[in-house]
Amino acid sequence: MSTVLEKARRGIPEAMNALYENNRNEVLFLGTALLADESTAEEVTVAVFKRAWNALIEGKIDFEEDFTDFVIRETVSSCKVHALKKNAKAFATPVNRNFASTVYDPKKMSLEGSICDVILSNLPVLHRFVYVLHALGRFSNQ
Repeated sequence: MSTVLEKARRGIPEAMNALYENNRNEVLFLGTALLADESTAEEVTVAVFKRAWNALIEGKIDFEEDFTDFVIRETVSSCKVHALKKNAKAFATPVNRNFASTVYDPKKMSLEGSICDVILSNLPVLHRFVYVLHALGRFSNQ
């Protein structure tokens, strides 16, 4: 077990802050990319770290890499729950249609923000999750 995790498990604020700072930006960015909503992503980040501290105290996390993997998995799970609360059919694939071909209504497209924000905000939820998890979330097809 790493020294930082051992200190964080004992409740030493400097160690807990170091773990938080090392992972916060990645969790927040991933949540924002998946949900296309920064305020909800901030809520998800808070909830993810609460669960991470509980898992750390319970001894379920032994290495810093495990901590990072835990917070990423929890972020994806929390974002999926939030997306399903907003739209229960968000992850339904179209029957007898190619998953990749989606009809877009140009009148409903958002052109605000950076190029990345424009692309992500205009993708359907399922497409956004597949793209972001493959490109950013270190998930593979296996």
